[in-house]
Amino acid sequence: MTTHSKLFSPSAAPRWMRCPGSVALTQDMPDETSKFAEEGTLAHWLGALVLTAGEDSPAKFYMEYYPDGDHTCEEVPNTLRVTHEMQDFIRTYTDYVNAEVERTGGTLLVEQQVDFSATLGVQPGEATGTADAIIVSDDEIVVIDLKYGRGVQVFAESEQLKLYALGAMEQHDPLGLVEKYKLVIVQPRLDHIDELVMTNVELSAFGDEAKIRAKLVLDAVETYEQGGQISDFMAPSEKACQWCKAKATCPALSRDVAQTVQPNADDMEDIAATLTPDGANWLGIAMSKVGMIEDWCKAVRAAVEGELIAGRAVPGYKLVEGRRGARSWSDETAAEELLRKTFRLKVEEAYDLKLISPTKAEKVLADSPRRWNKAKALITQGQGKPSVAPESDKRPAISVAPDASGMEDLSTEVEM
Repeated sequence: MTTHSKLFSPSAAPRWMRCPGSVALTQDMPDETSKFAEEGTLAHWLGALVLTAGEDSPAKFYMEYYPDGDHTCEEVPNTLRVTHEMQDFIRTYTDYVNAEVERTGGTLLVEQQVDFSATLGVQPGEATGTADAIIVSDDEIVVIDLKYGRGVQVFAESEQLKLYALGAMEQHDPLGLVEKYKLVIVQPRLDHIDELVMTNVELSAFGDEAKIRAKLVLDAVETYEQGGQISDFMAPSEKACQWCKAKATCPALSRDVAQTVQPNADDMEDIAATLTPDGANWLGIAMSKVGMIEDWCKAVRAAVEGELIAGRAVPGYKLVEGRRGARSWSDETAAEELLRKTFRLKVEEAYDLKLISPTKAEKVLADSPRRWNKAKALITQGQGKPSVAPESDKRPAISVAPDASGMEDLSTEVEM
C-alpha cells in the first residue's frame, strides 16, 4: 500500500483536488528535478537564512561576505551559486515578511512544518507541508509563500496556500478564535505580490471541500491498487494536468484530446453551424482546451526522449544531435591577452560596449533615489501585445476596435 503522506502534497493540491485519480497514476513515479527547481531551493534557503539570522545580520547582505556565492545548502550542488540578483530578489521577500511582522506584532515562524491531516480526515502526519513563513498574532495569522520562478504568475487564491493556512489553524488556532487569515504570494522576479484575506469561516469551508476531495483520492488509490478502473476519478483540465507527471500516458487526457481535435461527424456539423457571426462561438470551447493539449504534446515529446535516452526503443524515432550551442572562449583570460596584447586589437574591436539596461541602472542607483528619479524620466516601455486569456484572469480586458478592413466602402457608390 502507498503511504498516505505522499498523497496530499500542498504544492500538488491544484492537481489532486481537481483530478483525484491522478494521484493513483503518479504515486510510484520518481520525483523530477531541474536546474530551475534547484535554483528555487537555493533561493528559499537564502530567504530562510536571512529571516532567521535577524534584520542586522550579515546574511541580509550575503554577497558582501561571500562574493563567490558559496553556500551550505545541502539540497543543491555547490556548483550552483548565490548571485547578486538572487540576493536582491530575496531581499524583496524578506523585507515584506519583516514589514508584516512589524505591522501585526506577531511571532514569525520560518520554514514552519504544518499538519492539516485532521481537516482532511486522515491520520495525523498523513497530510503535511512546509510553509515558508507564518506570522501568528492574537487576531490574525499571516501565511506567506515565496515563489522564485518567473514562468507562471501565482496568486494567493492557490489551494497550496490555503492548505498551509489550514495547517496553521490546526496548530495555532484550534478553537477558531482568530477571525482573519491573510494569504500572501511573493514572486519577486515578476515584481508580483498578491494578497488574499479570508475569515476563519471561509477557510473552514475550503477545508470541508478539501476533505471531500481527499476522500476521493483515497478511494481512487484503493481502486487502482485492486486493479479496478479509475476513470470516474479522472477529470483532465489545464490546471489539473499542468504539472502532472502522468499526462503523457494518462488515458483520460488522451481521450479528452482526441475528442477535442477530432470530433465525430455530427459534432462537426454542429461546429460548422456555430462558426457564424450570429451563432454560438465553438472557438471558445476549443480554446479552453488548448493549454491542456499543448502541455500534453510537450509531455509526450519528453516521455519519448526519456525512453530513448534510457536505451529503450520507440518505434519510428531515434536520437540525433540537436542544434549546437553558441561558441564561447574556453579561457577568456587567455583569449583577451591574445586579442589585445598579441593581435593588438583596439578596445572597440575586442569588446562589445553597450549601455546598461534600466533594470541594471535601477540596482546601481538604488542608494540614490534622487539620481534614479532623474534616470526614470528617460525610460520608456512599450505596451504589451494583446494576449488571449480566460475570463477568470485577473488582468483587466482591453478594448479593441473591430477591424473594418474587410468591409466594403459604399460612400462613393452611385445610388441606382
